[in-house]
Amino acid sequence: MRTVKLNRLTLTNWRGQTKTISPNGESVVISGTNHSGKSSVMNAFLWCVLGTDHLDRANYLLFDNTIEQTHDNAVPAEVEMELMVDDMNITLKRVATQGWVRRRGTDTYERSGSDNYSFFVDGIERSATQYKADIEEFFGVSTEKLKIILNLNYFLSLKWDVQRKLLGDIIGEVCESDFSGDFGDIFEGLKRYSLEDVKQK
Repeated sequence: MRTVKLNRLTLTNWRGQTKTISPNGESVVISGTNHSGKSSVMNAFLWCVLGTDHLDRANYLLFDNTIEQTHDNAVPAEVEMELMVDDMNITLKRVATQGWVRRRGTDTYERSGSDNYSFFVDGIERSATQYKADIEEFFGVSTEKLKIILNLNYFLSLKWDVQRKLLGDIIGEVCESDFSGDFGDIFEGLKRYSLEDVKQK
């Protein structure tokens, strides 16, 4: 199991915000009034790691929605984080650039159907596939499992049976030696009765 700590998180023009938070590997409390940017910090972290927000929306609302977006004022939205993975410093960065196309025969630009994304690990550009593989290597789990570890809202949005399966996958095989306390009666009962009967008993 890897130990991952967040040293620094920097938002640059991400949802119109530019700020740096430096937990330096410690727990922090982020507080403030409504619409002060608390959720944006969490969503920036999730986006940098997973490409989604707390509602599992991919690349959702990355640019400043308080101003009219034009080709001339378009700036990249960036999130960069410095992690301590075990004893190794790692910097991750995800950048979104608005897609604009010029109408044929004019100087007028209009938004294209998609934006462009860049990924960096320790300043080295990576493909989306390489970046995902790096994330899974650094955190020691698949990105699907990482979603439920990092994002309680995502986990709670799943059906109970999917939640149970995912938790079982993360925990792995459970054997009798994992239990502390006296569960002998339960284990003996399961040798003779079904699980439902033991629950009823």
